[in-house]
Amino acid sequence: MIEEDKRVKQLHRLRGALKAKLTVLDKFLNKARADIDLIDLNGKCTDVERVKTDFEITQNEIESIVSNAAIDSKYAERIEFEKRFSYLTAQAERILREKEPIITIDQSSSLSRVSDNIGSITSLQENALISATTRVHCAGNSINLKSPALNLPSFSGTCETWSGFSNTFKSSVHNDSKYANSQKLLYLRSCLTGKDAEKIKSLATTDANYQVAWDILEKYYNDPPAVINNHVKAFFDLS
Repeated sequence: MIEEDKRVKQLHRLRGALKAKLTVLDKFLNKARADIDLIDLNGKCTDVERVKTDFEITQNEIESIVSNAAIDSKYAERIEFEKRFSYLTAQAERILREKEPIITIDQSSSLSRVSDNIGSITSLQENALISATTRVHCAGNSINLKSPALNLPSFSGTCETWSGFSNTFKSSVHNDSKYANSQKLLYLRSCLTGKDAEKIKSLATTDANYQVAWDILEKYYNDPPAVINNHVKAFFDLS
């Protein structure tokens, strides 16, 4: 019984730390819109998803330990957290939508270029391994453009593999001026799966958001000290 009480106290402290992270997000979202940075906001949205997962694990253990007399109050605490989490994530998504730039193409000057792009892109479809679609808005009209298909590597979602993936993607897409940034974003998405794709899921496919998406992934995975630490740990695990 003493051990259980001690464990519950530990879990309550952990849960308190997780709740505090929601408070940090709340304060961030209540800043003036002009002061909210898209990269920071996307990073915080990614972090808060992990907070929810950790909270559920912690809360499940608490509920499995406490007495029947206390279980209703624990259920109420769970509901309160979930309501707050849902409110804050909805607010974050709304701000993301508000701050996403709207890109329009003047119809009179650009429709001929769009038509040319359609022709040149179609000729590159023969070696297709992936296919993506960009929607361009031309003064109220929508035209679907097929992006050239490329044989790009999938990113495995680890700090160790980021450097290799990054170098390959940069040489194939990132540094190639013939691709619009919105196309680059589509290619980048095609290389990501699971949690990695979730990190940039909320970003609309626009030219401006490509650099935002790239910076988010760079900030998260370009971590040389973590790579070194993992290599050292792997070495000792083998010995």
